[in-house]
Amino acid sequence: MGIRGLYYTLVHISYLMVVTLFIRFTDIVITIPGLVGILVLYILEYLVLLKTVRNKEREEEFNPMYNLVELLSKTYVIVILSVVLSFSTNILLSSLGMTLFIGIILLFTHNFLFNKKH
Repeated sequence: MGIRGLYYTLVHISYLMVVTLFIRFTDIVITIPGLVGILVLYILEYLVLLKTVRNKEREEEFNPMYNLVELLSKTYVIVILSVVLSFSTNILLSSLGMTLFIGIILLFTHNFLFNKKH
């Protein structure tokens, strides 16, 4: 693995930094459910990177857009849940919804930018 492993570790860390930066600048109140949402996003990012590494090891034709559409088709429940919870009047549910919503948008854009064929 070597350099690729270091690259994917840096991509994973940069995703978490971007998510926390966006949460900070959008004034989302961080609660325990919000932290659980960040943990869910961390796991989703790990699964996307793991799938990318496995596809590149098998040297299959790599299409980042196909991977993102496949991810969206598997996580559409989380996307709908995040939008619904974002408009909740309960601060705990609202925090979870907004954290998930921002994190999922950043998951798609971050992986589209960094998981290109190289």
